[in-house]
Amino acid sequence: MNPDGLDLSGPDRLLSLVGDVVVVLSPLPLPVGRRVDLSLGPDAGLPVSGKVIDVARAPDGFRLRIRLQSLPRARREALAALLPRP
Repeated sequence: MNPDGLDLSGPDRLLSLVGDVVVVLSPLPLPVGRRVDLSLGPDAGLPVSGKVIDVARAPDGFRLRIRLQSLPRARREALAALLPRP
């Protein structure tokens, strides 16, 4: 995890994207209310910003629900590309 937020190309994994809320699996918890940047990868440009709205312990880390701020279509598509395939 980078010090300024979450690295979705590294140890943090995107689990879902519904509306303007994402669920990220992270090895470390973040406090509710913390503003975070989600890095989409080294070549993705600017990160996506959001705020942690819920934290739950999971067997393999912590599930963080994050409400995203002003998500342009290109960023939404970049996030959707990181979702696990069924």
